[in-house]
Amino acid sequence: MGTKEQAGPHHAPLRITVDALSAGTLLHLHGELDIAALAVLAHEIDGIVAQPEPYVVLDLSELEFCDSTGLSGIISALKRVRAADGELALTGVHGRCARVLLRTGMDHVFPRYRNVGDAALALAEAPAFAPSHIKSKAGDRSLQGAGECRAGRPSGA
Repeated sequence: MGTKEQAGPHHAPLRITVDALSAGTLLHLHGELDIAALAVLAHEIDGIVAQPEPYVVLDLSELEFCDSTGLSGIISALKRVRAADGELALTGVHGRCARVLLRTGMDHVFPRYRNVGDAALALAEAPAFAPSHIKSKAGDRSLQGAGECRAGRPSGA
């Protein structure tokens, strides 16, 4: 479908490759997701939430860097997609991004899958992503205060 880029002064730009899934949109993120790249991700999400049933899979397997600001962008995308009665799932989470998710407790908020195929299958089997599941009180509570990410040590670490 297309590729968008945003380059910061001293790092690899964020490239987003967009592909259609049978039930949603796949965004492959390549490069670095930080404050310099948030507008690129937000632009892609804008286009998706304008569609009916905005189901999104973010493939982070080629993401080289993601700090807490980048995670805030992913959280913002999740909130916007859910507000439009959709769902956002992650796949390919690794390295620093996985650590930031864990340390902030956000690893429990995002549906995560081992690979794009598993995520696409879950989207196609809509009951797990039905609006009643998305709007559950537990889901709403899990996003309270999610606008700010504080990378710290998990308790007991």
